[in-house]
Order: sequence, then structure tokens, then C-alpha cells
Amino acid sequence: MAVPFMVRRDVSPGTSFQLGDLRALTDIATESDGNYQLTLQFNDARGVPVDPKILNVTLAMDGHAMEPDPVQVERTSIGAYRATGRLAMTGRWRFNIASDRGAADMVVNYAKSF
Repeated sequence: MAVPFMVRRDVSPGTSFQLGDLRALTDIATESDGNYQLTLQFNDARGVPVDPKILNVTLAMDGHAMEPDPVQVERTSIGAYRATGRLAMTGRWRFNIASDRGAADMVVNYAKSF
């Protein structure tokens, strides 16, 4: 079994990037209390929605030595996924999005607003 070459790179929310032969689009909405909704969309080279065979998402506070927490991701339609959760405190958070085709990190700066 071939293991895809994993290159860590940061992507911004709302941008698209390549995961192997898949095009991925990420976005995140955060609320003032730290609740978030992460959305992911995967398409092939023709723009057709496709599901990766494996999809794992983790979340960690950037620059902290704690192990990342797994994020439960729900498939909403072919190639489309959603996750909800809560950022525990203000700061820089890193979502790692890994599939059988590659991986990327999405960095989110969460600043609580009152």
C-alpha cells in the first residue's frame, strides 16, 4: 500500500488547496462564545464532488505541547463534510485536515468579542 507524501502547509479559511488529486475548500464560522462550524468540500480535477477514502480532522492550540483533539466530522453529502465544536479559549488554533491523499493545516485566530 502506498502512503501519500505528507507535506505540512498552512491554509487560510475560505481558500482552496490540493490534497493529492483532490481540490479541498475549507471554511469556518466562529461565534463570540467559541462555538465553531467547520465546513469542508472535496472535488476531483473536473470539479465533481468526491469523498476521500479516509478523512481525519484534529484540533490543537497552536504552539502548545498538548496532543491534538480529534474532531468529529459528519458527511452531509457527496464530498461535503461539517464539524461543530468549541474553541476553549482565545488564541491561535490549528485544524489538521488529513485524508488518504494528503494533509494540510488550517490556522484560525479566535478572539473573543463581547
